[in-house]
Amino acid sequence: MLNLRYIQIHKCCLSRKAKIWNMASNIDLNEMDSRLAGNYRINANMRPIEGRVGWTHFSLYLEDGKGGISSAVNRDGVFAPVPVIEGIHSRGGKGIMSWIEVECYTPDIHLYDKSSGPRLLELGGTETERALMRMLAGKVAPGGHMMFAYETVRGNAFHRETLESLLGNIPPVCTPLGKLLFDSGFRLVKDWYLAEGGFEGPRKLWGEKPADDPVLRQFDGRTFFRVLAYCSAMPRSDLIDLEMAARKRAGQVLSRLLLKQPLSALAKRVARLYRDCGDKEAVETAARRTCGLVASLCPFIAGEGFEIDELRRIAGECAD
Repeated sequence: MLNLRYIQIHKCCLSRKAKIWNMASNIDLNEMDSRLAGNYRINANMRPIEGRVGWTHFSLYLEDGKGGISSAVNRDGVFAPVPVIEGIHSRGGKGIMSWIEVECYTPDIHLYDKSSGPRLLELGGTETERALMRMLAGKVAPGGHMMFAYETVRGNAFHRETLESLLGNIPPVCTPLGKLLFDSGFRLVKDWYLAEGGFEGPRKLWGEKPADDPVLRQFDGRTFFRVLAYCSAMPRSDLIDLEMAARKRAGQVLSRLLLKQPLSALAKRVARLYRDCGDKEAVETAARRTCGLVASLCPFIAGEGFEIDELRRIAGECAD
């Protein structure tokens, strides 16, 4: 009898903890409602996903001070409210940290109200975009991740450039979407697709948020060598516009990585090379100089290990 009573109390406590945890997760997401992102107010709609414990579907609309709300033309040819960002938030559990999947992001959208009609809102690179991403990133605990679809029903130039860049072997972190994830605190960015059926959805980039400082430095080291190898390679002539934009992002990423010397100095020097590459010749010159910097550094890193192996590999590929 005592054992049964203990089990009943234990189950009750677990159930109560689960409810509190779930409520805390929903409140955390709901905190985004009515907050300002740049000059616009967020209208956040949330609904729990049936059959998935701790999963919440979110839709974030933007409103201005004139009655306009983020909108797009529907099938009937009229403007209707459309979220700027929508996706799924999970509070995690069973050893899995919290995560977010952004199913759709529309950086070029209209604000619409009946009195003044549609007004184009371009979010790319703006404080509004950065504020939205900072808020979303804040809902993912250290050690968690954010998945960001780049094949969506409302695909646009932002997603197309990301997809075309990935098809051209440009590192994920150097794409428009990858750089946005990196800037939002997800320091390791990779292309991810698991075609097994079920909940994996469209192709997406996966950004990892470091759990602590040692993991942050580990992530930055992996990112450094991936980006350095890219910056050491000659650009593809058939993708020169994508290459110029990607290598500018590459330089920005390199300038922010936390690395030990002499890798930190190398990253900053390469970043400067790609700061103002406005044409094919300038990009090719920066690539050759990057190769020279890598080759000149190799003799000064003694011993064996991952770092010298990677530098030697990159230098060898330059020679080819």
